[in-house]
Amino acid sequence: MEGESLQELVKKQAMLIEQQAEIIKRQEAEIAGLRAQIVELQTTIAPLHKDSRNSSKPPSSDLVKPKTKEAQETGGKNRKIGGQKGHKKHERAPFPPKQVDTTIEVTLDKCPICGRALQESEKPAAVHQQLEIAPKPFIVTEYHRHTYWCQTYHTAPLPEEGRSGLFSISLIAFAAYLKGRCPIAFSALKDFFQETLGIAVSRGFLAKQIKKAGASLKKAHEMLVERFKGEGQLHRDESGWKENGAKRWIGAFRAKKYAVFVIRDSRREKVLEEILGKGFKGIIRCDFFGAYRKFERITEAVLPLSWAHCIREVLFLLQIEDGAVQRYGRRVIKQIGLMCERIHRKGEIGGEEWKALMHRHEEQIVKGATGTVPNHTDAQLIAKRMREREEGYFRCIDKDIEPTNNPAELTIRQSVLDRVVTQGSRGIAGNEWHERFWSVLTTCTMQNTSVMKYLKECLATFFGFDSFPDYINLAELP
Repeated sequence: MEGESLQELVKKQAMLIEQQAEIIKRQEAEIAGLRAQIVELQTTIAPLHKDSRNSSKPPSSDLVKPKTKEAQETGGKNRKIGGQKGHKKHERAPFPPKQVDTTIEVTLDKCPICGRALQESEKPAAVHQQLEIAPKPFIVTEYHRHTYWCQTYHTAPLPEEGRSGLFSISLIAFAAYLKGRCPIAFSALKDFFQETLGIAVSRGFLAKQIKKAGASLKKAHEMLVERFKGEGQLHRDESGWKENGAKRWIGAFRAKKYAVFVIRDSRREKVLEEILGKGFKGIIRCDFFGAYRKFERITEAVLPLSWAHCIREVLFLLQIEDGAVQRYGRRVIKQIGLMCERIHRKGEIGGEEWKALMHRHEEQIVKGATGTVPNHTDAQLIAKRMREREEGYFRCIDKDIEPTNNPAELTIRQSVLDRVVTQGSRGIAGNEWHERFWSVLTTCTMQNTSVMKYLKECLATFFGFDSFPDYINLAELP
């Protein structure tokens, strides 16, 4: 070092600095690449966190049902088991005297404490009722059809009660109710009849009874479908279905007093055209699926968008590992939350005053959602929808329209439960049975009408009973 000149030292220092600069340059490029890879991985992983709470995915798609924040903090024990404080107590009404088959007087001969004789008081007897299944809970009717001769043999025809076959219309309706409402697979249904009722029948026989019930509901289903073409406002949702393993779609149309289910191989706008018709001018409360938007373009239908789906999509932004996206999501969800509080207080505030306050919320939500939007696909999508579809989101302010699509989502849930148990249907006949039964079941429930009673009425009409000359149109019930 002592023999090196100053010029050589400067030269070495310059080379060292140049080498370090090259290393820094390579490291910066590597860091930039890693950052890009992190963003790409976050974008890839983010959809994996989507579930029914932060997206439009159905609850059935959740692999593990997410816990709420309160449940996580309390270990899932955020409330006591059983009836909750403030809930109205429900007690079963006793059976009236005309429904009591046997009365047993329970008496005392002497005092159970001292053994002395007792004097009966004027206090009414304490009533205790108990139910029991009869050892043979069915009646077998045997018809002896006599044969006569007059140029040829003539056999006396069956009375109308015997036309339905081995099972009466009441028993067919009972089997249909168990199959559709519970729901229950044919193997379990066969075991139920064998072990509980003592009726030995095969799965094939039961399938034929369900087919009879489905055929009897055909006209009822057609009448409900026809009514939807003139409906002014309805809710619509769909879910996946299986037909012998093949992918199908089950769609639910719900009006104020009735509902219709259809199973098709597509969820496109052609299903809406089939049920509602190209001349449909009513309001369809639904999600943002493309088929609805296309149907809106080719008809005069009006599509107010569901706030429930919007809220889920905004909540998803809070799970993305990006500070700007999370701040944007918190800003938007805060404004939507304030609007939702106002919606729940609609009955406390005057009509015009409530509308004015709601329009202020509209301004704040649109401003928050469209101003300073982070460069992220999901955030940009929310901002775009709010800019282009503002009227659709806020149409519920000035018109009597529900802000969510919850009625349709609750309606479709029955089919999801059935799919989990039965794994779908085996063919067209099974599809027809499901869409007809669910339509009748949901409509009867909405109108507080007995499903069993209506099933028996449809079966009686189907088998030509004189006492039931025509089908009752559920869509026209008051």
